[in-house]
Amino acid sequence: MTKVVAPVLTEPAAEVVASSQRDLAASATTDGDVRLWRTGIDGSMFPIANMAAEKGKTVGPVALSVNGRMLFGSGRFWDLEDPTRPRQLPGRPSRAASVVFSPDGRLAASVEPRLDMAGAVHLWDTCREHDDPPLASLPTPVRVVAFASAHVLIVSGDGDIMRPWNVSDPRHPVELGTIFVSPRRGDNEIRSVAISPDGLTLAVIPDDEGPPQIWNLSDPTFPTKIGELTGAHSSTKAITFSADGKSIITAGDNTLQKWNIDVERIAEQLCTDASPRISPSEWREYGLSHLTYRPPCA
Repeated sequence: MTKVVAPVLTEPAAEVVASSQRDLAASATTDGDVRLWRTGIDGSMFPIANMAAEKGKTVGPVALSVNGRMLFGSGRFWDLEDPTRPRQLPGRPSRAASVVFSPDGRLAASVEPRLDMAGAVHLWDTCREHDDPPLASLPTPVRVVAFASAHVLIVSGDGDIMRPWNVSDPRHPVELGTIFVSPRRGDNEIRSVAISPDGLTLAVIPDDEGPPQIWNLSDPTFPTKIGELTGAHSSTKAITFSADGKSIITAGDNTLQKWNIDVERIAEQLCTDASPRISPSEWREYGLSHLTYRPPCA
């Protein structure tokens, strides 16, 4: 049961995010303000701080780092060491359309598609104490960004192409490889992107009505396609991972679908349901006679 706390909001909420490691959530209202909330184990939410937008500013993106210690909201970065007293940090990607934090919260990437310069992604050092310019800008138009790890940033922008970047030296990002989401390599864009909690798996929805795809990022220099969620609806628009990384949830046209991607669990289920199992004669029939007979699930 969720405890309702009043008053809750004085303006409609436009966006909300939560930390998976701290009992914090943040909401952005249509007047541009960002409110920080303490979440209880019983589902209750209590406002603990408010970050007012600058005069004349409208609603912008709000982002919370995984560890809940960094926030972007009201066009500014905030240190949440004491969440009841957010401390404003230097650096203002004021025209950002979206912002994401690295897993350790020390680096942020902002997408600013309307900037009149080469590159729409800017990298920011959230630990600095001076109002310096961005550490670097990526020389490619971008619509979607996501951190796969503290040092690997996944970028989508050139139609249906995605590119991993090494940002271990954020002043000198290095492009690692290319992911061709569609074999036709057309002008279709990427609908949605998600990274598993361990940063080793990428889920992406292409905009060509193709099924969501799963990619292995264990070597970001050579990403490999694992498979597709072929049973997903063609209208699927959003995708995310469960907290343990063993499931994927997709959404579209009022439908939610949950997918089990835990290989060990899937194998266990198949072996439980499989009947009859392969016989010695079938083993030979399928060209496995050069191998010692070893029926699956034995």
